[in-house]
Amino acid sequence: MESVFLIPRWFFGIDMALEVVFAIVTLFIAGYAMRIGRFCEKKEPKFFAVGFLFIGLSYLARGLINIIVAKDLTENITVLEVREVSSLIHFGVYAYMTLFAIGIISLVYMTLKTEKISFYPILLITTLLPLFLLKGNVASYFYIFSTVILVYLATHYMVEYKANKNAKTRYSLIAFSLLALASLVLYFASLHYVSYVISHILELVAYSILLTNLIKVAKNEQKKK
Repeated sequence: MESVFLIPRWFFGIDMALEVVFAIVTLFIAGYAMRIGRFCEKKEPKFFAVGFLFIGLSYLARGLINIIVAKDLTENITVLEVREVSSLIHFGVYAYMTLFAIGIISLVYMTLKTEKISFYPILLITTLLPLFLLKGNVASYFYIFSTVILVYLATHYMVEYKANKNAKTRYSLIAFSLLALASLVLYFASLHYVSYVISHILELVAYSILLTNLIKVAKNEQKKK
């Protein structure tokens, strides 16, 4: 696997703090989604919760990678590589990619509105296998894969919004569009350090929108009970 991130020295530390925030926020999103699922007794919020639980865990793994390599940074700009590095960093990178992939695939399954639970593990296996079987720059495959999935999710919410003109759907559309853009920008983080910074800012805005939206939905569902 080739280089993953080109990171400006001044941003290192800030990104670790942001990734902790991402982990906390996404876990809160999972919690609120599960709470909504209990109120309305539907499958969709529960898989939304599962998806963001794994996304939250993926950010913990990504934060661990940064902590491990932080002591080795001496230049103004550094490249985080997983070629010829410790097995712990190698494991951390694959853990991050695997957990994030499980998270977004869980969200895809949620949108399919199928009752066949057996389709869920099939979907996971067919999308995760390339991460472990492909040779070369697996990170490039991962970012392309993530961008495609997030574009699909944004498109799903766009179709839903056109159908019902619901404000909560509009916020989900905006959030997943920002996440898709962040994933696309992060694809270039091995070439331009500013891409790494921009992607973090986009993710922060997107997850803040999702959490705020879910808190409002949870309160509304609670009032109905």
